[in-house]
Amino acid sequence: MPQQTHTVQHTQHHGARCNAAGSNTSRSMTHSCDRTGSGRSASWRQSAWQARLLLLLCCGLGTGQIHAEQAAIVELRQADFTWGTYIIDQPGRYRLAEDISFQPNSPAALTAAIANGQLPEAVAERLGLPLDEPVPAALAGMPLATQFHRGTKVANAAPAPSPLSPSYDPAAFGIGFFAAIVIAADDVELDLNGHRIEQSEEHALLQRFFSIIELASAPFIPQQGPHDFGSRFVAARRVRIHGGTLGRSAHHGVHGNDNRHVVLRNLRFDGYEVGAVALNGVRGLSIKGVHATNRKDVPVLGTFSAARFIRPYLAELVRIGSAASLTTPTRMLTPAAALADLDALVNAVHRDVVVRAGSNSRRRTIDPVIHGTAYALFHNPSGLVDGNSYSFLLN
Repeated sequence: MPQQTHTVQHTQHHGARCNAAGSNTSRSMTHSCDRTGSGRSASWRQSAWQARLLLLLCCGLGTGQIHAEQAAIVELRQADFTWGTYIIDQPGRYRLAEDISFQPNSPAALTAAIANGQLPEAVAERLGLPLDEPVPAALAGMPLATQFHRGTKVANAAPAPSPLSPSYDPAAFGIGFFAAIVIAADDVELDLNGHRIEQSEEHALLQRFFSIIELASAPFIPQQGPHDFGSRFVAARRVRIHGGTLGRSAHHGVHGNDNRHVVLRNLRFDGYEVGAVALNGVRGLSIKGVHATNRKDVPVLGTFSAARFIRPYLAELVRIGSAASLTTPTRMLTPAAALADLDALVNAVHRDVVVRAGSNSRRRTIDPVIHGTAYALFHNPSGLVDGNSYSFLLN
């Protein structure tokens, strides 16, 4: 995967596929994808003009729902993200009040919640969390069962105020907190206000599928993706994001499906692994004043992602008392034994990559001596993501 540094001065997109991929060297790039050529029919030009007019209204916040003089500003702070994704499901103006490091349900936060009674011991036991020692990394970073709701909607879903608040759809969030901010509403302005929002180093390790901002209620449309994300899918329309930095992300900076009239202005994407912006089926997109640079210190391979994502399924086999087994060249594994081995490997990687620096390396890596098995399975020698990477993918 190449190192990438891309600068987009102005991109307008009305439905054509538009892909700005990296080269083998860092470079500056001015990228334009604009379907407004003179060879189109009069009816097409009229439609394009109407789309631009609508986009102009959206860009200028001229719609009644989000006009600066008619909507109060909702400020987002670090405390709003302690227990999970901030879900924007109402039109309005939202603004970062400080830098945000997204680290929900961290080992430290869960350990403290058990100690101070915010997460009662009886509940922690039912969740499989230890009471007499710190919560290990393998059990952290993902939604707790107590945070899932069973209905179609929860009022005031953002932010999640505690580890006991049922704020999240168990289907959409079934394999983790897939975004720091979910925008599942029309007519939304998100002002980064000169601040930086990113995954923490710890959460970027533990949650390998992630976007800083997701422009829908789920990361995939129904019946697509590596997991059943449910039948409810709400894509955002008429969204403006501007004025700050989207930093470290295990996948994307901004991601969405089937969005309409999206404006990205004066943004820096600094530390994405897969893509700065990935919008599938978007119509009416304007990007201007955007700079994108990919991450170059990724500590693990995609095999670590698989290890994290398979855990809920193994845990379910253990919960139901499954008699399934896995025969390896050295032994037969029950679901409980496989889960224990998996957790031990994840905890070893976390200790080396997050808690302490890896041996004989400037960047944090897995220790090949102390944790040889984890090193053999997960160590990333290049520091670049071992898969497709691009700056902007639009279609």
